[in-house]
Amino acid sequence: MANSVRLYTIAFEKDKKPIKNISILDFFKKLNKYLEKSYKVRNVLNKTITCSKFYFDNNNSNRIVIPFGKLKEGISYTINNESTFEEINTDIFNINSLEYDEEEKLLAFTTSGDGPTINHIEAYLNSFIPEDKGFAIKIHPIFKNKNLNTIRKAKYIRRVEFLLDISQPSTTLFNHDLVVNKNSLFKKLISLYNSFQEELSPKSFSFSIGVGRAGKDSSLEFENMLYLLEQINLNSEIVKEIIVHYKNNSQESVEWSKLKNSNVLVEHHFNIDTKNISPEYLRDNWIEVLNEERIYFRREIENYYKEQVQVNETEYQLKEVK
Repeated sequence: MANSVRLYTIAFEKDKKPIKNISILDFFKKLNKYLEKSYKVRNVLNKTITCSKFYFDNNNSNRIVIPFGKLKEGISYTINNESTFEEINTDIFNINSLEYDEEEKLLAFTTSGDGPTINHIEAYLNSFIPEDKGFAIKIHPIFKNKNLNTIRKAKYIRRVEFLLDISQPSTTLFNHDLVVNKNSLFKKLISLYNSFQEELSPKSFSFSIGVGRAGKDSSLEFENMLYLLEQINLNSEIVKEIIVHYKNNSQESVEWSKLKNSNVLVEHHFNIDTKNISPEYLRDNWIEVLNEERIYFRREIENYYKEQVQVNETEYQLKEVK
C-alpha cells in the first residue's frame, strides 16, 4: 500500500557484521554535501536512480529523510489546451522516500510500487563507496510474527501446544539475550528438556498446557503466557511448531493459530488517503512510527547489533560517477 512504510536496519558491514565505528548518519551528511556539487544520477540494477534534496528534522539532528527517484521508462504524454495528447519532453521520476533515525538505528522506506525498491537504494548508496575499503552498506528487513500479533490482541489463551525437535541443543530454544534465573519457568523448561534428551534420547518432544474443561472465560495467565511465547526463538530448528488456542471473548468459539513460519515485514500504515507519502509527511509523523511499531522493531535491532566489529580504517572518499 502506498500509504505505508516498511522498516529496516541499515549499517556498514564487514564479514556480514555491522561495523561499530562507521556511522550511517555521518555517511548521509557527507553524501548530502557531496551531491550539492556532483552528479546525482546513477545506473544501478539496470535502472536509472537519483535523489532530490535531503530533508532534516529541525527537532532532532539525528534524523534525515531522503527522497529517491527511479526514471520512468517509455514515453509519457499530457493533454494540451487543444485536448490532444502531447509528448512530455522531460525526464519523469517515480519516487520513494526513506527516513533514518540514528538514535533508534532504524530505517523506514515508503512502498510505492512505481518507485525504486529498497534494493535499488542499497545499490545506489554503495555506488559511492570505494570497493577497496572492504566494507559496504547493507539494508535488512525487520520482521514480526503476524500470528503472535493476533494472540496479543486476544482476551483468553485456552491452550498452547509445543512441538520441539529434541535433537537440537536446548540453548537455541529461547532468544539469546534472555537472562534465565535459577527458579524461573524458563530454567525449569530447559531442565525438563535436557533430562528427556539425556535419559531417553528421543527425536521429538511435545507437550500441551491448557485450562482443560474450565468455564468459557477461563484462560492461562495471559501476560505470563504471552511473555513466554515472545521469548521463544521461533526461527530456530528446535521449534517444529507452536499452536495457540485462543478466544477474543467468552462467547466466541475457540480459534487456533500456528506461530512457526508466520513472519512478515514490519510495516506501518498511515491513516491518510494518498498515492504516495511525501518526504515532508514522513518527517513530520515519524514519532507515530516509533510509538506504534517499537514493540516489533526494538528487539530485532538489538539482536542485529549484538555482534559488532570495529575496523582500523574508517576514513573514505566518496566515489565519482564513471
